[in-house]
Amino acid sequence: MRRKRILLTLILCMILSIVPANTAHAASLSDEQTDVAEYLAEICTDNWEEYGILPSVCIAQAYMESHLGTYCYPNNLWGLYGGYTSFESLEDGTYEYLDILSSNDSYHDALYRINYESQINAIYDGGYCTDSREHYVNGVIWIIEEFNLTQYDQEIYRNCYMKTYADAVTWTYIND
Repeated sequence: MRRKRILLTLILCMILSIVPANTAHAASLSDEQTDVAEYLAEICTDNWEEYGILPSVCIAQAYMESHLGTYCYPNNLWGLYGGYTSFESLEDGTYEYLDILSSNDSYHDALYRINYESQINAIYDGGYCTDSREHYVNGVIWIIEEFNLTQYDQEIYRNCYMKTYADAVTWTYIND
């Protein structure tokens, strides 16, 4: 069973690594939002092995909660702790968001999923948001697709194949 899962993961990762990100979309982020998105993507990508949150999901949740910083307390793009907490830097706020998801058993099933729809559904199932699933999950998925945020996941898809191939026994990804 484990070998079958690893093989399926390997095949999916190979496919995802060669499929170009969809570049056709109706909207674009402002220059400031793009800078924030790229910064969040860099943190998520650089820390994938530790936290397992896709950049597209991190960015889309930040957009859903604050339009990437337009409406929030300083550096609390995700409305953490009821939205009334501020952080000294965007980096501090981002790591707090990642820590909450990775250290709370409620979100365990969301970690290391390489499918953004699956990951945001698992985050929602863990109790992240009190809005309806239709509103929150569909909203996050719409944001990812509308702004082509999967472009920020491409390095993880490439590394998924390479890491799974290089160390299949200790490194596997959950995919749906």
